[in-house]
Amino acid sequence: MKAPKKSLGFVLALSLSIAVAAVSSPITAFAETSSTEDATTPSLASSQLKGDAIVKAPLENDQLLVTVNDMDIMLNVSEETLAIDSQTGLPASLKELKVGDPIFAYYSPAMTRSIPPQSHAIAIVTQVEEDKSHAEFFTVREIISRNDGEVRALNTAGDLIVTFSEENPLTPYKTKQYVTLDDIHVGTQLFVWYDIVALSYPGQTVATSSVLVGQAEGLGVRAVYTPMSGVEDAVTVTIMDKAIQVDGTSLMDQNGLLMVPLCLVAEDLGFKTDWKGEDQSILLDDGTVKTTLYIGSDSYFKASSQAIGLTQNFSIGVAPILIDGRTYVPAALFNLLYSDNEAVKVQVK
Repeated sequence: MKAPKKSLGFVLALSLSIAVAAVSSPITAFAETSSTEDATTPSLASSQLKGDAIVKAPLENDQLLVTVNDMDIMLNVSEETLAIDSQTGLPASLKELKVGDPIFAYYSPAMTRSIPPQSHAIAIVTQVEEDKSHAEFFTVREIISRNDGEVRALNTAGDLIVTFSEENPLTPYKTKQYVTLDDIHVGTQLFVWYDIVALSYPGQTVATSSVLVGQAEGLGVRAVYTPMSGVEDAVTVTIMDKAIQVDGTSLMDQNGLLMVPLCLVAEDLGFKTDWKGEDQSILLDDGTVKTTLYIGSDSYFKASSQAIGLTQNFSIGVAPILIDGRTYVPAALFNLLYSDNEAVKVQVK
């Protein structure tokens, strides 16, 4: 029997760093599970770029100028930026870096169009030696297996499986807290040292040493993504006074935020969409506003023909996701694109 219609209203607002979804009734459209290995979730692409780099100018005003692949990049360093000495396995001080020092940098794919371009520094490995292995930044996307004394985990890029063993050191980052293999879950971030990688896909290796950093925001617990509970009929999504009809079963809820099918909504608003499979990114461009979204990356920005450069990066609280070939984005993304906290309104009548 068809469920009775429900009246549900959404008011979405984007502040400087987070989007808040207010609903007239609680939403329980997805389930979280403490048994993360058994849950189902869409694939998460890597939301970072990485590469060997040379320090071109010392750290100043929380900015580090480096050269990566013959391109100068200004890395913006924050309290969230991780730094480790590859030789000692201890936290590194970026203030001690000198011109010419080799490092390995992990940074956001979202860059400004300034010269040089600027990007957020995610993690930096110092004391890197040429032709020698160094610490790698590793975020667990999936636990492949968990046996006595051993955990096998896949990284977020989906190209490397690392086996963590009780026989090899596992230490904490910046704390004296005792850590074990039981602390490795989906979303756990580590610095990992290893030697030989098996020629398979994904590659496989064994960690010779690891430093456990913590839990990546948004990846700590697997979520089962389901259609919005109790919404089966057509839904009117109003963005900048333009009414867009969306099938209610195509609405998703993630972390309490409304997710909408990107192509359907964006193209109805006049945006051209361009999917790049190699890095799982989507370019949006309506002739005035342009942005690039990355699957799995809760980092949003926009460029406008009416302004010079890009906005700073914003976190909405949830990243774009890919389910069954369809991309979903937080509806509050359009608040950012149109610079209007009340741009998006959704009603189910």
